Amino acid sequence: MPGARLLFCCLCLLPLPATAGEAWRPADHPAPLVRPVAGLTRPLRVVAIAAETAGRIRDPGPVMGAMVADGMALTLDDAMARAERATAAAALASAEAEAAFRAREAARVERLFGEARISEGERDAAAHAAQAAALARDGSRAQLARADEQLARHRIALPAGWQVLRRLREAGAVVQPGEAVLEVGDLSAVVATLHLGEDEIAALTRATATVAGAALTIRAVRVADLADAQSRKRAVEIELPGAAGGGREVLVALPLPDPNGAVAVPITLIRADLDGRFVRTSDGRSLRVTVLRTAGDGLVAVLPTPELLAAGLVPVDDQTTGRPDGRTKPR
Repeated sequence: MPGARLLFCCLCLLPLPATAGEAWRPADHPAPLVRPVAGLTRPLRVVAIAAETAGRIRDPGPVMGAMVADGMALTLDDAMARAERATAAAALASAEAEAAFRAREAARVERLFGEARISEGERDAAAHAAQAAALARDGSRAQLARADEQLARHRIALPAGWQVLRRLREAGAVVQPGEAVLEVGDLSAVVATLHLGEDEIAALTRATATVAGAALTIRAVRVADLADAQSRKRAVEIELPGAAGGGREVLVALPLPDPNGAVAVPITLIRADLDGRFVRTSDGRSLRVTVLRTAGDGLVAVLPTPELLAAGLVPVDDQTTGRPDGRTKPR
């Protein structure tokens, strides 16, 4: 069996290329623990456009996914509203004519009263009629203003630059006041809600966010003041550029301190054989190491020991490099 082990090692070991430079000191290279957290993006603001009056939809507005241009609006059939406005306008014209007549009549009666040609009662009656006509005219003006407002509510202006998220009613549908017809969103920026612990919230300042493989800048972080009693986590809203789009999965990588205090060691400095994994120190010692995980950029996270933290690691020509799975590369 010893001969078989020696033969296996001779076949599997790959000589380590000589490298120049100082010894690698693991104590100077803590291995961060990157924790990925996923969320879904949504528009920064969402508004449901609702009907302000009852009516039949004439133009339901842009289709889903379209951007709202200046002047775009959702319109209801306003034939009845226009007729009511015409009626109110005619009533106002009549009231204004009546008020003007009564005012002239009151002035004439006042002149005649000054000439002692009519009684005081007749003068008071004429003044009262003029005042009533003026009040009726003011009431007609209010009715016309109300008709104008009612007519204006048949056209609902949409916020320019927003995107149509959903069209809830189509042309010809009858809607009631307060019924949602269109849903639009502000995609100048998008937000995603994550549920994080306190250590994860603290790491957000160093976090990176990606959508479909593209790195994005976290513009703002808003943390809720209420926490879930069971998970002990708080809702955190992160704001991203609008280019990310809504309804996309965002992956946030949170760099957290390793709870085991792991250190990073180049994989090229680790020798793996049947007895385990070893590194060589600058003073010629061989130390057994425990690899926890890969750390990226050709590094692996290693469980620290006092000897490892105090040592400087160097490659040697008569040892071999290992892989994270512990298997050695054949010649």
